[in-house]
Amino acid sequence: MGLTYLDIYLYSGSNLRELLRLVEDYDVVIVGAGLAGLSLGFALASKGRRTCIIEGKAGVPRSKRGLTLQPNGMMALREMGLLDHVTRIGSRVSRVDWHEIGGKPLMTLDYSLKEEWDNL
Repeated sequence: MGLTYLDIYLYSGSNLRELLRLVEDYDVVIVGAGLAGLSLGFALASKGRRTCIIEGKAGVPRSKRGLTLQPNGMMALREMGLLDHVTRIGSRVSRVDWHEIGGKPLMTLDYSLKEEWDNL
């Protein structure tokens, strides 16, 4: 599977005419280069769509957004042919505990029941 056309722009300007000129040659324009925007852009470009992703923040954020992928996200990565790449650079989480700011437990997600990443 090869990409046909995908561009990512970091756009911090406020000039609407400049932005419209930037995106006029694309089939699809995605606003936001987070996990969802990048995944959608990859999938559409892989299907032959001329795809542009616009991100308003300059640079790559160092935050931990998208830190945990749920099983449906893992299945989507597999369908795009990206799961092997992600599992090589990521690590497996067996349990996630959610707490209120004061410490009261809210919820526990137990992933230890999943034997393999491929067993989604």
